[in-house]
Amino acid sequence: MKHKLLGVVLPLAVALVASSADASRNYSTSGVACSAAIPIQSQLLCLERNQYGIQNHCASPVTVECPINPSFNSAGQPVVSAFGFSGYDRSASSDVNCDLQRIDANATITYTANLTTTGSGAAVQGPLIAPNTIVQGVWRLRCALPAISGTNFSHLVSYGMVTNETLF
Repeated sequence: MKHKLLGVVLPLAVALVASSADASRNYSTSGVACSAAIPIQSQLLCLERNQYGIQNHCASPVTVECPINPSFNSAGQPVVSAFGFSGYDRSASSDVNCDLQRIDANATITYTANLTTTGSGAAVQGPLIAPNTIVQGVWRLRCALPAISGTNFSHLVSYGMVTNETLF
């Protein structure tokens, strides 16, 4: 039940941060969409995907890269009004540490913001930011998932972006 609520809570939390007079578009994605940032065998074998997103089962941290695919159809420049992720940080020594990045046509990173969990525990965490930057560009989320801690592993459940563009 707790995990089903998570799928509803993250988009609602992101939408609340993005509240404005304009309607907004919400792009929510499961952590299952993420893959190893360095696709070598040792990293690939550490990752597992299931209904709880993507998880690190190894004794060393693994960096994953997650696609973000906002689209827009307005004549103006829509703005990213909110971004967040939900994840479980089970490591006492390091946090789930993510960078939200926008890349331009020249492969230059033109925007970066850091989101991180704070401390470890059994509860889901949901860091949120309000970037207030244009949508145009290629977006990705890069997250370092901490190493397994005893029998507890850290994972990225989902992530979401809200823009200020109206649907119609």
